[in-house]
Amino acid sequence: MLTILIALFTALPGLGLVPEDLDTIPWVKRVEQIPVAPGALPAADLVRVDHSPNMPPIGNQGAQGSCVAWAHGYYHMTHNEFVERGWNVRDPHNQFSPAFLYNQVNGGRDWGTNGSVVMRLAVEQGCASIVDHGAVEEPLHRDSSGC
Repeated sequence: MLTILIALFTALPGLGLVPEDLDTIPWVKRVEQIPVAPGALPAADLVRVDHSPNMPPIGNQGAQGSCVAWAHGYYHMTHNEFVERGWNVRDPHNQFSPAFLYNQVNGGRDWGTNGSVVMRLAVEQGCASIVDHGAVEEPLHRDSSGC
């Protein structure tokens, strides 16, 4: 029975978000939630917002625990450049590589990572495009140049 459970567990996709205590990270600032409108809005007053035309195509992290790098690098950074520069998010030259970020912060193990590490790397170093670095690739660990 234990062998079956171990086999099932190892076959599951990686769960990449490693929880962290944001209060222990000095550069993370807590923002109190400010209510936009007191009380509940009637359904007729709700506004639908669809950002999908301004987002890169849906990617696939496979079984790798790189979801944080996909969320921040591929989706958030790519969308942010669309907002700031009007980049075409469908062009792979304008899509940021989750592998570039993940392979530098995972220590050579596919155990996932936390958001602050990926964000700090992206801010301090930047991120290569999918054309330059790919989306999911081996080896799992790279030096600070991304190689």
